[in-house]
Amino acid sequence: MIKLPSIVTLLSLCAVLIGCAGDGEAPASKAVSTIEVPEGWVLYDVSSLSYSLVAPVGWELDTTGKMNTAMILFTPADSTNDYFKENVNLMVDDVTGKNLNIDAYMDQSVGLIQKFITDLEDFEARKENGEYWLTYKGRQGTLKASYYQRLMMKGQMAYILTYTSIDGKPSQSHSIAQEIIQRFTLR
Repeated sequence: MIKLPSIVTLLSLCAVLIGCAGDGEAPASKAVSTIEVPEGWVLYDVSSLSYSLVAPVGWELDTTGKMNTAMILFTPADSTNDYFKENVNLMVDDVTGKNLNIDAYMDQSVGLIQKFITDLEDFEARKENGEYWLTYKGRQGTLKASYYQRLMMKGQMAYILTYTSIDGKPSQSHSIAQEIIQRFTLR
């Protein structure tokens, strides 16, 4: 059985808290010619973690490792009163020696979601091309959030990309975040 911290701090359940803090600096990035970059977007190639992603100009990339993340992409603040920045975050879990494939990892993850997200609703999970895609809503503390996740494995590393938004809050970022997650590339 996997210990709680081993599932990358509850599959980014702390993402709600992450959204409250977006003050990190983005490191320099380098271009990679194999990824299509839409007009008005920026390419980030993070060679130390072997991934590339694209995001709209104005989204803030933080790779400082706060909240056990490999990176967090914060949406621009909606207003000066915006207490929560929607975000896409990446958590990476080394499962070496734990004898887990993606299905077993997914089973563990779902168990943790069900245990730690209260008032869980609209939970959906599908497997496509060897990866899992999840959507759900629920409470973490006093905030009710919506989650969109992509879970993938490469070798003995699990990668969990999560978009978190406050449920019920109108957001123009939802479809953009989904596109960021869909375009995320492991190398």
